[in-house]
Amino acid sequence: MSSFAAGLHIDEPQLRIAGHDAVTALRAVVGLPVVSARARLRFGPGRTCESLARLLDRAIVQAEGAGLDPALLVVADGSARAPEDRVDWQWVPPWRPADITDSGREQLGAVGFNL
Repeated sequence: MSSFAAGLHIDEPQLRIAGHDAVTALRAVVGLPVVSARARLRFGPGRTCESLARLLDRAIVQAEGAGLDPALLVVADGSARAPEDRVDWQWVPPWRPADITDSGREQLGAVGFNL
């Protein structure tokens, strides 16, 4: 009897879940078959985590697309990392640099903008 091990990596930068909740949910399903892990995350018993269940949905679809039987996949590991600090600025109404007051330039300079 031979065995075969392969890795399937799913990275979801837009998953919105608290880091502690993600780690707790991952610990509960490591070692389980992916299909069982998805059901446990979605329906319990214990704490559920729909966000991670949807991530496993994606993994199952990817596996099927690669010709793998999802019933043979096992959750081997997982990690959660904090999102990067990012601020997207949107100005309403739109403005031009010439519209900024001296005070506004000082304030923007304090947070790294040089206009």
